[in-house]
Amino acid sequence: MIEWQDFSSPYEIGNRRELFPDDFLTWRRNGVGLRLHEPSAHPPEKTQPVGYYMTMLQRDGKIHCYYRSDFGKFTGADSPYSVKPGFIGEYTAYAQSTYGIKFLSPPLFLHDCGVPDVLLCMRPGVHNFVPFYDENPNCPADERYKAVAGVSDQGGLFGFASPDPIHFRQIGTSPLIPARPEWGYCMDSQNVAFWSEAEQCYVCYFRINTLPSGEKARTVCRVTSRDFRHWSEPEYPQLNYPGENLYVSLLAPYPRAKHFYIGTPTRYFEDRGSATDIALIFSRAGGEFIRPGNGTAWIKPGPDAERWKNRSNYLAYNIVQTSPEEMSLYHAKSGVRYTLRTDGFVSLSAGMETGEWISKVIKFDGGTLEFNLSTSAGGSFQVELQTPDGKPIPGYSLEEHVLFYGDRISYVPEWNSACRAPLVPGTALRIRCVMRDCDLYSVCFNKTT
Repeated sequence: MIEWQDFSSPYEIGNRRELFPDDFLTWRRNGVGLRLHEPSAHPPEKTQPVGYYMTMLQRDGKIHCYYRSDFGKFTGADSPYSVKPGFIGEYTAYAQSTYGIKFLSPPLFLHDCGVPDVLLCMRPGVHNFVPFYDENPNCPADERYKAVAGVSDQGGLFGFASPDPIHFRQIGTSPLIPARPEWGYCMDSQNVAFWSEAEQCYVCYFRINTLPSGEKARTVCRVTSRDFRHWSEPEYPQLNYPGENLYVSLLAPYPRAKHFYIGTPTRYFEDRGSATDIALIFSRAGGEFIRPGNGTAWIKPGPDAERWKNRSNYLAYNIVQTSPEEMSLYHAKSGVRYTLRTDGFVSLSAGMETGEWISKVIKFDGGTLEFNLSTSAGGSFQVELQTPDGKPIPGYSLEEHVLFYGDRISYVPEWNSACRAPLVPGTALRIRCVMRDCDLYSVCFNKTT
């Protein structure tokens, strides 16, 4: 049995959806563990783009895909198409999809460089252009789409803006986030930025070459901004396990629970032939990083020898909702699409021996209690609402709950009770779940149900 001290004031859950990457919401669990779920791989779809530093933006019924491609040739020592002299000519390519399965690359004809699907082909945007849709309600209409790109020997990270997903312009001539000598050669990676609804500011995570301890290794640095122009002093979160290099963070607010930032960093092991794999990380609105599975890989290279080479395991930035029940993640180099149950990263999991989970005290603020869960044919799930001191709230006891077995993304519990009164907003309570052969992925009080 695991039990946490519970002396703090009630947690104001509001209508936030809570996932279970750790025991943040737990007061007690007995016979229930935290189970990390691996995504399922699907064969490559021939129309899916392949390249480096890929980004998927799901907006307005379309999935916009941005990725780094190259001209297949050296374009000259002074070419604006190269990230730096002596490198092959690169560009940012664009494709789109309606359902996230089949993609097309529309001819854009934005640049006179001989390739029709080129979105950007000039420094500093060619190497690692990463756009995002700006959800800041005060964002100017002509900057609704923004991006960051650049590497340290170009000066740092530059900003870009556009009124639409296509027509980006550079913001000024100087980097928004200048590189610092103590970071070493840095930012030559998929650096990410977004508007945080939870923190009410812009957040940028970018790669540096120095750990908080001063040791040299690839890791992540964080800065924030109120206006996307002026950025804070850097923060150096502790993320790496011993011996790890992390090439990208790919952190973004999870659309169904925006106070969670979820990332899929690529782990790089230089002393093992530069082999790579993919991890899973969480942060609650910029708080400490959570590594489910005690830092183990989330997506392993597998039996394909090509996946054991350097630069061969990067996911596209952002999770795409390809159906109400399914999320998709895209392997940028191979074209493999991975799928995962909606909210299905980590579950509270019980086996055939009945287990129990009880939440810390939370403050009910209205809405309908809703769970995302799955049982086996022989499994079951029951729920009870309790007072803070652990007594059943009349009408919401375990005995009155209608036993559930099945699989629902949105399960609303039912109680058979003639005396059950509606919960009053402001009520402090606990949630008690009794589970058998069952996985519980998320819980919320949904005000839109």
